Amino acid sequence: MKVTSWNLLHGMQIPPQNSDQLSTTSSLSDASTTFEATADGLRKGLSELRNFLPDVLGLQEVDQNQVRSSSVNQTQLIAEELGAPFWAFSPTLMGTPGESWRELNDRDLHIFAHDSDRNNDNIPASYGIALISKLPVRKWHHLQLKKSPLGFPIAVPGKKRPRLMYLEDEPRAALAAELENGWTIATTHLSFVPFYNAIQMRRVIAWLTTLPGKKILIGDMNLPWGLAQKVSRWQSFNNQPTYPSWKPSLQFDYILSNDLENRNATSKVHDFTGVSDHRALSIEYDL
Repeated sequence: MKVTSWNLLHGMQIPPQNSDQLSTTSSLSDASTTFEATADGLRKGLSELRNFLPDVLGLQEVDQNQVRSSSVNQTQLIAEELGAPFWAFSPTLMGTPGESWRELNDRDLHIFAHDSDRNNDNIPASYGIALISKLPVRKWHHLQLKKSPLGFPIAVPGKKRPRLMYLEDEPRAALAAELENGWTIATTHLSFVPFYNAIQMRRVIAWLTTLPGKKILIGDMNLPWGLAQKVSRWQSFNNQPTYPSWKPSLQFDYILSNDLENRNATSKVHDFTGVSDHRALSIEYDL
C-alpha cells in the first residue's frame, strides 16, 4: 500500500527562483496575492503524485470554494486527477485564513465526503484537511482540536535570512478513513505553537487508539527534529527534510505508525513541482 502526505498550501505556486519574493509579503498565506493558486497550476503540481499513484493521500491546508484558489473543491479536483473515487474534506475554519474567518459551530458540517448530498456550489468558503483514497472506505471519523490560546513567532523566508513574524493560531482537526482492508489512516495539521502541538499530538494518538484496525497517522505536525516520533511514541518511517520545498532543511511532515515495524517499507520525499512550500512525503509497504 502506498500512502502520501502533503501540505498543499492551498495549491499556491512557488517557483524556487522567485522564493525571495516571499519576503515582501506579511505571511505565506498572504503570498497568494503574489503567486497564483489556480486549478490548472494545481493540476501541473500533481505530476509527482501521478507518477507515484498513492493508494491513500492525506492533505493539509486545503481550500474549498475559495476565490484565491479558483473557487474549486480542491479535494475533489485532486481525487479526480488521481483516479481516486473516495474522498473527504474536513474544514478547520470557515472563511479565508489571514483574512476573514470564524471557527466552526454546531450547525456546520465537519465532513464533506464524496457521497455527500450537498452540491459544492452551496458549500461556503472553507479551509482544512482532506483524505483521498483509491481503496474503499468503510467510515470517516473526525476529531476537532482547539486552537492555542496564544500565538507564536514563526520564521518566514527572506531575501538573505529567515525573519520572525508573530502569528495567531487557528483551529485544528484530525480526519481518519477506516478502510475496508483493515487499516485506519488519519491526517492532521497540528499547531505551530510549541508544547501545544505536542498536547494535540497526544490527543490524536489517544483518539486513534479508540478506532478499529491497524493505524497510520500522517500530516504536518509542526514538530521538527524527529519530535513527532518521540511525542507520539509511534515509529516514523521518514527522516528526510520536507520544508521549504525549494530547499528542504526541516522535517515537519511525518508518516507514523505503531503497526509497521516488521514490514518491508520504503520512504520517499517527492521532487518539488512548483506548488506549495512543503514537499510531498510517501511510504510504500507490504500489507
